[in-house]
Amino acid sequence: ISERFLAMRDIPHSFLEDVEALISTLAGFFNKELNFDDREKLLIPYFDLLFFHKVIERYFDDTYVITWRLFDRDEIVCSLLTLDASNHLTDIYRDKSPAIFFSATMTPTTYYISLLDADSNVDKPELLQLDSPFDASRRFVLNFDGCSTRFGDRHLSLPSIVSLIHEVIAERKGHYLLFSPSFAYQRMLANEIKRHNFSSIEFLVQPPRMTEKQKNAFLGRFQKTSTDKTLVGLTVIGSLFNEGIDLIGDQLTGVIIIGTGLPGLSPEREILRQYYEQKMGMGYEYAFMWPGFNRVTQAVGRLIRTEDDYGLVLLIDDRYGQTEYRHLIPEEWHTIHTKDKDEAIRLVREFWKNFD
Repeated sequence: ISERFLAMRDIPHSFLEDVEALISTLAGFFNKELNFDDREKLLIPYFDLLFFHKVIERYFDDTYVITWRLFDRDEIVCSLLTLDASNHLTDIYRDKSPAIFFSATMTPTTYYISLLDADSNVDKPELLQLDSPFDASRRFVLNFDGCSTRFGDRHLSLPSIVSLIHEVIAERKGHYLLFSPSFAYQRMLANEIKRHNFSSIEFLVQPPRMTEKQKNAFLGRFQKTSTDKTLVGLTVIGSLFNEGIDLIGDQLTGVIIIGTGLPGLSPEREILRQYYEQKMGMGYEYAFMWPGFNRVTQAVGRLIRTEDDYGLVLLIDDRYGQTEYRHLIPEEWHTIHTKDKDEAIRLVREFWKNFD
């Protein structure tokens, strides 16, 4: 899969012996040396090693792989990668007590049921889907499927995407979160924006390794609800602003999502794809499509936080027009699809008239 990455189905016996020998040596050392500088700090990796060994003893089976990743000549990271935790989760609650799993973003439900309940094929769990308590007419979900954001098309489609976003935002002054597929794409997007004179818009950009202080400052700008100038926060889907934030009222006017939220390519993701392709013939769906769309639903969920909120969701990707994605998009979104930019702007303008 990668020259700097190795994965194995079985743990080498010699490696396990080395881990156990190291645990024994460290245990003897800490039992003997009770007081020295940084003892508490050194106990942390020791306890991590104990947990690592405990997982191997109790859980490691054909749903796990052990991986080694070489970062540089002096650093190799060993990890246990869980491909399917459904059996282990089900063992915890089976024949013991009823279990309730709930979330606002369990789409598609069959995907999450299979991840949480290993017995779902023979003993189907009860499923309760509740409608949103918020008025659907106060949120307008528009999919512009006239652009491709696939990796090979990004440089070609970026100028037209920036033009579309600018015209959509121009219809309503306010605060917008703009989600990019990756930090690499976000850099391309920011550079394309700089080529234009969008003097009426202020842009904030999420850095790749954002600190808590920077995150709070970023959100603080949105919480200042003055609309003298439109504010657009450039962020990356699946990162810090996908969930766990509440921007109510005028703090958030719209959410714009470029792409379908697909996770990036990695050796771990490819192993996951291979596992579910062999198990269910649905490797791409389990490894990429469904986790990606979960990110999209989380990002959309940032918009309406109270019954008084209203706003716009703009999805930009031609794949949302495909049958597979149309089946994923919740009916309660009442999504409108268009490939025509002029029609998209007209629809956005008509929506905002309801709140003038």
